[in-house]
Amino acid sequence: MTGKKRQRYEQIPYFWTEMFDLHLDFVGDFSIPPTRIDLQGAYAKKKFAVRHYQGDRLRGLLLCNQTPKDVESARTELRNALGK
Repeated sequence: MTGKKRQRYEQIPYFWTEMFDLHLDFVGDFSIPPTRIDLQGAYAKKKFAVRHYQGDRLRGLLLCNQTPKDVESARTELRNALGK
């Protein structure tokens, strides 16, 4: 904990769940209602990503049936948007 090499602690909220044939990953803060959302993909194909914005600021990403690499990219995108 007090070693010479220090790492900055960054908390990005993350939650996942599975319902029927859907795997959902939630990255970010969903406690604030979004003022704008951006959908990539299609609900009908059950593979999509939804970005939640409060004003112009990205607050969260919801990923449906995405790869772990996509989830990690979402974390990085949110971290950069929040300035962490």
